[in-house]
Amino acid sequence: MSGGGLIQADIVGRLLVIQETLDVMPNVKGMAEFLDRALLEVPGLDAIYICHRGRLFMSSNVEFPCCSGREQRAEDYREHECAIENVQGMKVMSLRTINALHGYLILDVTDPEQFAPYEPFLKNICNVLSRTIENRETMQSLKEANLKLQKARDMLEESVLQRTEQLRESEERYRGMFYDTRAVMLLIESDTLSIVDANDAACRFYGYSREALKTMKIQDINMLPLDKVYNIVQRLKTHQSDHFFMRHKLASGKIRDVEIYAGPVMIKGKVYICSVIHDITERVRAQEYLHLFKYLIDQTNDAIFIIEPVTARVLDANEKACASLDYTKEELLNLRVLDVDAVVIGEAAWREHVTQLRSATALVFESKHRRRDGSVFDVEINVKYVYSEINNYMVAVARDISERKRYENSLLKMTQQLEELNRTLKDRVSEEVEKNRLKDLIMYDQARHTALGELLVNIAHHWRQPLCTIGLMVQDIKDAYNYNELNEQYIDNSVNTMMREVLGLSDTIDNFKSFYVHDKDMTHFNLSEVVSKTVSIIKDYFRGRNTTIYTYVDNNITLYGYPDEFSQVILNILSNTRDAFEERMVVNGLIKIETHPNSPSGTVMLTITDNGGGISDDMIGKVFDPYFTTKAKTRGTGLGLYSAKIIIEKNMKGTISVSNTDDGCQFTIEVQKEHPIV
Repeated sequence: MSGGGLIQADIVGRLLVIQETLDVMPNVKGMAEFLDRALLEVPGLDAIYICHRGRLFMSSNVEFPCCSGREQRAEDYREHECAIENVQGMKVMSLRTINALHGYLILDVTDPEQFAPYEPFLKNICNVLSRTIENRETMQSLKEANLKLQKARDMLEESVLQRTEQLRESEERYRGMFYDTRAVMLLIESDTLSIVDANDAACRFYGYSREALKTMKIQDINMLPLDKVYNIVQRLKTHQSDHFFMRHKLASGKIRDVEIYAGPVMIKGKVYICSVIHDITERVRAQEYLHLFKYLIDQTNDAIFIIEPVTARVLDANEKACASLDYTKEELLNLRVLDVDAVVIGEAAWREHVTQLRSATALVFESKHRRRDGSVFDVEINVKYVYSEINNYMVAVARDISERKRYENSLLKMTQQLEELNRTLKDRVSEEVEKNRLKDLIMYDQARHTALGELLVNIAHHWRQPLCTIGLMVQDIKDAYNYNELNEQYIDNSVNTMMREVLGLSDTIDNFKSFYVHDKDMTHFNLSEVVSKTVSIIKDYFRGRNTTIYTYVDNNITLYGYPDEFSQVILNILSNTRDAFEERMVVNGLIKIETHPNSPSGTVMLTITDNGGGISDDMIGKVFDPYFTTKAKTRGTGLGLYSAKIIIEKNMKGTISVSNTDDGCQFTIEVQKEHPIV
């Protein structure tokens, strides 16, 4: 070692020997024993110990705690001061390196003065010992760490092998569960809703190949709006729900009802939705049919019972059954047929009834049912014995026939009364027919008299002007004679003029005569000619009241019927229009008579439209009733339009109606063009 003096070879050599020996010492205890033997020649030194990690290692192969028996963690000893330091005769030297304190070298010094020269030597030994201990601890830590790493690696390899095997088994199970199952399964990416996988059952169900399905998104087959689909996926990811009912669209365009069981699965750190899909279209349809059937059963007016044949227990009943017997459904299902049927009394009667039904399969009979309050009412029962794989049932339909019974009793009484009446019915019918015939004759005669009166008025209008012309001509002949102006030419002109007027009067009589003489046979007639003839009769009257009549009638329309009666219909309508104009003092009256062929139906419509203000709503439905009139009794009988209706509907098999227009009313007559071939 170096100091202020010479270097002693024995000390240096001893130090080298100590350093080499300490390097091969297996532990601290061995180091303590070696140093105790090697340093016995140091003057003033009696014994040597090493304090390491709170324990004292002595040459006598004894170790004990040096900290008054206190146990500490290994980390705490790095800053620990040895408890022997203050013991008399003990000298403590720290085993410290740059990084840490590893312990102490404790010397039992008997002569400090002799020991003092060797203290630097011992400090070097402390440095060697510190590095050696540190190297030992470092190597030990490395060995322990290496052993731990080796163990961890072995465990990891084992875990990887186990995990690989588990993954292989899991993959096989997944493939078996996903691809080989007959249930429809889809694997969906939860964020994009893309279909990432589908099994063969899904391909068959949806009608797409697996490659096609893997290019699609769930909204391509799901009928729900996209926001609702995202909401369902979010609920699946948070385990709020795993069961849904939806509607899916197939490649063919068909819509199927499906039941879905789904849940989230984690694959390589991403969340997917695994869905198991069941086609429940037929089940939904069956449920809908069942609900509809139950609804219809409950809506029927007949009471329906499902009965257990052996016990006579009521298994089910519709609402009508409950209402008719005045029980709730729960109460009725706790009863037996014997509790509500007032005719079938006792078990023996019920067994006989069931036996009879089994042999006949179905029966219809009358019985009596008993309500909750004990009252009894008549029912007609249609019961059928139904065989099924599970059980046998009786289905009974009971109809309340109380009213029918009352009607039958009333009918019986009425039948007896009718039988009594039938004895005198023939005479009474003949009497009533004669009365009705007389009424019809009187009514028709009244109508004809009324029409005759109308004709006389119109004749007066037609004859007034020709008679006036003839009178003037006669007076003019006398004046010509008085003034010597009478000659042959003058007489010829006057005679010709008067003869034309007389012939016109004769034609007028012929035209008016047809309105009083009935047509005996039906014949073909030109509609335009009949309309023109009818209008000619009354036009002078309308012209005198400043009323214009326009006719737009096709000259080629031919009808089959009674032309004079048809003319009478038109005249009756025009007469009513005339009276309405007079009553309301219509100025500039206008009447339009038009035809409207209706080729597809083979009919012709004739409309007569006026601007007379129309007919009030409370009277328009009565204008064709007999004796209905809005005129004074001295001016009308109420038979004109009634007779018009009889002529069109009975005699010509047509229709006649009236409706209001913007400024008046319109009569519409519709008749066949030709007579049907018999």
